[in-house]
Amino acid sequence: MLLLKKMLKDAGLTYLQVQEKGKELGLKISQVTLSNIIKGKTSPKVSTIEDIAAILGCHITDFFPAKPKAEKTIDSSFEAVIKELQEIKASFSPGSHE
Repeated sequence: MLLLKKMLKDAGLTYLQVQEKGKELGLKISQVTLSNIIKGKTSPKVSTIEDIAAILGCHITDFFPAKPKAEKTIDSSFEAVIKELQEIKASFSPGSHE
């Protein structure tokens, strides 16, 4: 979860600080657990993600940002315009109005 690593960096928190803050809140999050999650060595339980969110003061969904909708590229839009122009041109070809 590289997003978690970024969130920790943005918050200016080390793994040790997260662990200590967790203890203050009555949560058990070790430095090793955080490291393993961030490195992808383990998949965290939902309860662990909830605990980390509580420590960081965020919502569990913040770890899973919505994927942006695919946007048309300039190339695909350009191709669509060319196709439309070719169809218009074809409609004005001799013999197409019979």
